[in-house]
Amino acid sequence: MDSDPAMVLLNRSVLLVNEVTDVMKEKGWSLELDEKAISDACDGITDWQEKEKARQKAIRAEIKRFRANQDAAEAILRKRKASMPPSTVTKFCTDTDLRKVLDGIELDPQVHDIPGLSFFRLRLSSARHPPDLQGTSVAGADHNILVFYVGPYRPGFPAPGFYLVYDAWANSLSAIHQLPYLGGGSIGSEAAVLRHAPPSDYILAELLLTGELPKASLWTWCSSGPSARQWIHKPIILPPEVCTPTYIFHADTTFSLGKFALCWVDLLVGILMTCDTLAPEPVFQFIPLPEGCYMEPPDPQDGRQVPQEYRSMCCGNDGVIRFISIDGYHQDLSINDMKNMLLRTWSLTLNPKEWKQEAALCIGDLWSDTTHQKLPALMPTWPVHSILHADVVFLYLSGPNTGNNTGETERYMVSINVQHREAISISKLSPDDSSPPPRYFPSSFNSYINKRSGREKGGDNVTVRTNKKAEYISGLSEDCLALAISLTTPMDACRCCAVSRAFQKAANSDSVWRHFLPKDYLSILARADDRVHFTSEKKLLVSLVKDHVLLDQHSKSLWLERTSLAKCYLLSSRSLAIAWEDHPLKWRWISLPDSRFEEVAELLKVCWLDLCGRVNCRELSPNTEYAAYLVFKLTDDSYGLDCQTQEADITMDDQVVSAKRTISFYPRPRPSTRETLSNMGRIEEAGQAEEPSYPRERGDGWLEVQLGHFYNDLEDTGVVVIRLKEHIQLNWKKGLILEDLAAKTEEYDEAKIS
Repeated sequence: MDSDPAMVLLNRSVLLVNEVTDVMKEKGWSLELDEKAISDACDGITDWQEKEKARQKAIRAEIKRFRANQDAAEAILRKRKASMPPSTVTKFCTDTDLRKVLDGIELDPQVHDIPGLSFFRLRLSSARHPPDLQGTSVAGADHNILVFYVGPYRPGFPAPGFYLVYDAWANSLSAIHQLPYLGGGSIGSEAAVLRHAPPSDYILAELLLTGELPKASLWTWCSSGPSARQWIHKPIILPPEVCTPTYIFHADTTFSLGKFALCWVDLLVGILMTCDTLAPEPVFQFIPLPEGCYMEPPDPQDGRQVPQEYRSMCCGNDGVIRFISIDGYHQDLSINDMKNMLLRTWSLTLNPKEWKQEAALCIGDLWSDTTHQKLPALMPTWPVHSILHADVVFLYLSGPNTGNNTGETERYMVSINVQHREAISISKLSPDDSSPPPRYFPSSFNSYINKRSGREKGGDNVTVRTNKKAEYISGLSEDCLALAISLTTPMDACRCCAVSRAFQKAANSDSVWRHFLPKDYLSILARADDRVHFTSEKKLLVSLVKDHVLLDQHSKSLWLERTSLAKCYLLSSRSLAIAWEDHPLKWRWISLPDSRFEEVAELLKVCWLDLCGRVNCRELSPNTEYAAYLVFKLTDDSYGLDCQTQEADITMDDQVVSAKRTISFYPRPRPSTRETLSNMGRIEEAGQAEEPSYPRERGDGWLEVQLGHFYNDLEDTGVVVIRLKEHIQLNWKKGLILEDLAAKTEEYDEAKIS
């Protein structure tokens, strides 16, 4: 079989490439703080307090040097990229923090002919990207749409990360914030993707368990429509076959079927399918595996192992679901036993729902075939069916190299015609190529790369018709147009640039963008610690949305929320009133490389915890809902920071505006699946009044816990006081590293879930 450009075998693992680090290595710059320089700064100092001060000063100097090298490397990288052809990738994101991450990453597809493996590189071109992007993988795919889990985040597992959607046809990237963590676990290990309308309308779906089976939660994200670009929750009822008393369905893989159906597949028992994902209340049905393929649920203590090592399922481009299984597979089989393993394939018809066995062959027959390709006698695993050819399957072969004594492992990808019982092609993987078995699947995304239609490129013969009303509007003066545009939003102003040259000139005028800026923006700029450079009010607003501005001798940090343009603040730990902060045995001030402030406060040991932050109402945006968050880290030896009398409250002009809430600095305990199923109903019955506010992971390596909400209706007077204290139990507490107190607006619902 010749290589087919309409399909590839795509490795789910994504290779991270830090381009800034590569430049630093190229220049010979250290990637670590110079411990010797820090140690030398403390030599000869006998007083421990003076020695600690010298050490912290040296650390700050090293951090400054390291960041300067990072910035220099990033500048070199920008210069190199500027000399290259501009990127044609379009990026979409409405979340301010995610947008910064998205601006600094690029997807680089590495496409290889089958049976070779294709994969993606994720290139990081910013020194300020989140510290933990390990674990990035392809989560799901349908036609030209691919979805990635970026970072260690997975649904039901609170960890840093987000979704990244790549549209190969449109050459676009979209960043999507993660699901709100409500305590339930995901039913599978992949995201479901459905391209329901060509070329680029898609649905991203996650299926989560709840506390009461057979109830479950379907979360969907639509790229278009009235509910576009937000997570929508749909309660569903699971079929009884997938939630028995002894076994809970676990999806090993997902795929779409037609324009509306999605399938979650447990390779031990069968298919969970909904025929209309777009329905307000999707109905799910269960289709068992072919007769004789059902496997008894494993003992929970033994786990499910990895069914993908010997089974897989997919939907071909012809709309037929196909299942493949290697019967008799076991990791420790001898070569003679391997010969007797049976590879079988089935196809499924949906009306009626019947499985038909298509092929069956012994692995030994493949080894003895000399017609086309002589296969090495190695263990065949990870079978995958072609989505283009009904008779073609792919296998991963691996085992020790018998030709030498180096102990090197041989790895091959092979394509087989199961009807002819012969190998078609074979590709040897390098010894260091995907050392663990590659988690791969068939995909046709490569056939859409750079294939945008002539219509999208302007190739069709579309004429623009103007009418008298349009001519009248275009005839208005620039000042008149600018006044009208200033009463809209920044997004609308950008859209106006595409109407005509007159609109473009008016929409880009300073008078329009000055209206979008805060009224006191000039006084804010006067308080900035570093001069803010800008050539127009539009560029200033974009800068304030994308980047933080340090104010008042590094005591505050300000930025504008992307959608509402509300002023948001971070109050540094130095600006907070902290009880015992000057006592060297209770608190100390340290520098950390991943903090935006020069110093952060570390709790050494106290029993009386009391900290307070103040914000003048006139500094905030009027008539705006705010939330207060404490941003922190925990040391490895922390303790005592989950006391039930640890409470937060918010007052405005001595009036309580946010009820007291119990605060825990430790993440919500993640129970086992069985504990989740049995306990979530009890929590619901008991009510949420006593439920503590738990922290969540941010994208920058820090944690944040919500202290409460308040509404700023005082434009010129008043002070907001945000306080956290524990004066009752007085247990000893240790290990809190406090960076700042945030007063910010919230764009998405998941930010309101603590």
